[in-house]
Amino acid sequence: MIKRIFYALGGSGDIVQAHDYWKQGKHNPTQVSITFSSQIEDFCKEINAEAYFVSPHPRVETVKDGPFILEHRPKPPRAGVRYHLTEIAYGVGLLATALRFRADVALLDSGATHFFVMTLFRMFGIRVVPILHNTLWPSGFPPTGRGQRLVLKLDTPFWRRVPVATIGVSPECERQLDQLTKGHHPPMFQTRAQFLPEYFAQIPPPPPHDQRPFQVMFSGRVNRSKGLFDILEIARRIEESHPGLIRWEICGQGPDFDELNSRCQELGLEKTFHLRGWTAPADLIEVHARNHASIVPTRTTSPRGWRWRPPRPSCPAGP
Repeated sequence: MIKRIFYALGGSGDIVQAHDYWKQGKHNPTQVSITFSSQIEDFCKEINAEAYFVSPHPRVETVKDGPFILEHRPKPPRAGVRYHLTEIAYGVGLLATALRFRADVALLDSGATHFFVMTLFRMFGIRVVPILHNTLWPSGFPPTGRGQRLVLKLDTPFWRRVPVATIGVSPECERQLDQLTKGHHPPMFQTRAQFLPEYFAQIPPPPPHDQRPFQVMFSGRVNRSKGLFDILEIARRIEESHPGLIRWEICGQGPDFDELNSRCQELGLEKTFHLRGWTAPADLIEVHARNHASIVPTRTTSPRGWRWRPPRPSCPAGP
């Protein structure tokens, strides 16, 4: 019987804030989708289990609230060999916490640590359920770097023998897992991001398509893999050939925000390329209302979970 669940997040979500809203029975207003941590809390409450949550959120904080412990444990940014050493050390630290907590099961997000490090949980008697919020590699572009290929090779035995089951956000996750293990792996279950229909019901129809300037929005994390610098180059070319035709509204924050802002100013596009920074979901309703279209130019370097295939309808990816 499961009584103690350990959950390590891959992304740096504010789980303390998410818990506060969950406890009040409210949707977290800083998120468009229903937070994954709140769904796990619902499950723990349903089966009367205690749980320990760890997120690499940069604010150091630990909160104990009834059967739940929520900890923000920052992960220092590293590159090259130091990145891999940091991932291993962070994973060992997660294991130590899970052992002290006497966890029965560990739910481990992709990005929490390297998958081969998760093998240690099983060696110490903790059942492992990895959660793939993204694919193992960018769809159609298997890793070519020596370090990436080595990590993938080390991960393969983990996928074949360690998980009791795997949760993944898309068919592409399952296709890649089949490819990596030649079909020999524990069961995988697909899931999807959950959204509140009433939020999207508030967004009015877009402006008339012939209204000028034509307005295009982007909403998401600001980094190169999301294609933000490609949008900027598109904006530059269009502005040169058709001045004032299109305006761009960029909503989001991320590691490349300052560089994108500097590049925008260098090109003199401040009047047509508006960088809003982080935008609350309530304000995003107004952004959607005044824009004609939304652009999602994710690059092949991003390992997000979806791959679009023309013969089939596509679906929105989870966070």
